[in-house]
Amino acid sequence: MLDGIDYFKAIHGTLGVDSYRDADIRDAQDWMREELAQSLNYDELTATRNGVEQGFLVTTTEYGFQAQVRALPGDELYVGDVIGFRDEFWIVTDVAPVNPFYRMGIMKLCNYTLRFQNFSPTIYERYISIDGGAYATYVKGDTRIQYGNEKARLYIPYDDATKKLYIDKRISIGTLWDKYNHEILQCNKIIGIDYRTVSPGKGAHLMLLHVEQDAYSYERDNFEQDICDYIGESTDVIVEGDDKKTCVISGTPKIRTGFSRTLTANFYTNDELTDGVEPVWTVGALPNGITYTTGSNSIMFRSVDDPSLIGETIEVSVTDANGEYGSYTVTLEVMS
Repeated sequence: MLDGIDYFKAIHGTLGVDSYRDADIRDAQDWMREELAQSLNYDELTATRNGVEQGFLVTTTEYGFQAQVRALPGDELYVGDVIGFRDEFWIVTDVAPVNPFYRMGIMKLCNYTLRFQNFSPTIYERYISIDGGAYATYVKGDTRIQYGNEKARLYIPYDDATKKLYIDKRISIGTLWDKYNHEILQCNKIIGIDYRTVSPGKGAHLMLLHVEQDAYSYERDNFEQDICDYIGESTDVIVEGDDKKTCVISGTPKIRTGFSRTLTANFYTNDELTDGVEPVWTVGALPNGITYTTGSNSIMFRSVDDPSLIGETIEVSVTDANGEYGSYTVTLEVMS
C-alpha cells in the first residue's frame, strides 16, 4: 500500500518521476513506443545496431541512398552506429541530440566492406559508405555537387582499429580492369581524415576519410584478400623471446610467372615504424628460374615465364643485423 507522497504521486500519475513535465514525457514515450512498433516500417526481428538486436523504424528520404532512422523511446542511437535493416547495412551520420521522446537520425547506405591491416597480418573488416563516386556527391535527387580536389569520401565507424588509419595509407574500395584485361583492385590513398567535426555529441564515433585514386601494384597488393600493401601471415614472428622488437614483411607473398615480386621489411618500436634498421634476409631453396636481389629494406624476386614453376614455394625470413628484432617468415608462392 502506498503512503504519503507516493500515494499522492500515484493519484496524479507522477509516481517514479520528479515533475508533471517528466510524467507527460513518460506518457508520450509510452504512446510513441506503441505507435512506432505498429508501423510497417518498423523491424525488431532482424534489425541490429552494431551487431546487437534492436528494433528501428526506417523511412525513406528525398536524398539519394539515405534514410531516416528512429529508435524506440529509451533506446540508444549514436552517430557512427552501423544499422542492419532488412538485408542492408547503413551507417548513422546525423542524430538529433535534443529530442526528449526518442532518438532520430539520418543514415547512409553502406556500399562496401573495407578490409585493411594495421602493421600486422590481422585483417579488419568494416562496413563503409562511399559518398558520391569519382568526383561528386549526390545532394538531393539527381543534383550533384562537384569536388575538384578529392576523389571520394568514405564514412566509417571510429574505433580502436580504424583510428590507426593514417594519411597516405592505401586501401581498396572495389575492383576494375586494366588494359591487359586483368581484374585489379581499385586502390585509393587516404589524403584526409576527419573525426571531430563529423562526430558531435555524446557517444558519437564516426570518421570521414578523404581518398584519391592510386595505382594498383602487382607486387604489394593482394587481389584475393582485397587489401593494399598486404602483410602476409608469419610462420615464426618472434624466435628469441618476447623481449625482441617486432618486424614484419609487407607485400603479397605470391609471384606470377614472368613477373617480379617485392617484399619489404618493416621494423617497429612500440608500434611505431622505425627507419634505418638494416635487414638480414634468409631465403630458402630457389627453384630454377627464380632469382632475387636485395635493396636497402626490400628483396625483389623475379620469375621466368615458365608454367612448370606454378605451385613452387620459397621460404623468406627477415630479421635485423643487430639482433634487436625477432624474425618474420612468409612463404612465397609461384602462381599463374
